[in-house]
Amino acid sequence: MSVIIKRTINGCSYLYETTSYRNRDGKPRSRHVIIAKIDPLTGDPIYHQEYLDRMALQGTPVEIKRKEKSYTENEILKSRIKKYGAFYLFKQIGEQTGLINVLKETLPSRWQHIFNIACYLNATGNPLAYCSDWIGETEALPCGGMSPAAITELFKTISDSERMSFFQKWAILRSEHEFLALDITSVSSNSGCQG
Repeated sequence: MSVIIKRTINGCSYLYETTSYRNRDGKPRSRHVIIAKIDPLTGDPIYHQEYLDRMALQGTPVEIKRKEKSYTENEILKSRIKKYGAFYLFKQIGEQTGLINVLKETLPSRWQHIFNIACYLNATGNPLAYCSDWIGETEALPCGGMSPAAITELFKTISDSERMSFFQKWAILRSEHEFLALDITSVSSNSGCQG
């Protein structure tokens, strides 16, 4: 039969699993095995992995308290909270529709920038001048600064052949699932009926 005892040695506390038995001569003996060290700051045991594995195999897993990290006031003041929902929604849509793969193929060094801009425009509908602010407060693909000047330079680097390559690959991919129709008429008309 085993019991767990706590011992302090040279100022450090440990948990021992003590098993009592009788030796060949019938005399009582005990075997002591260290199973955990006590954290001096929290007082919680830090179990050895072998002990945890053995207890789990025996069907009596050890419940471990997870201590919550505490933050200093300075860390809290320097922290930032980011929004994640819109980005992960658009990223999932981009992966499911194949948009991200087409961007990677046609604009390999700039696809992350383009995708972030598309997410921003879809999420806000605001002018590109505010894209940098949105990316600062929202989870996005890592791509560096997105200032208005950087976006303008980015758009200048996209050639007509790259743009057409994207549209061709995107149309081929999406034509398997849907139709693409463009209305290019520019006929103006007025109604003869009055209200």
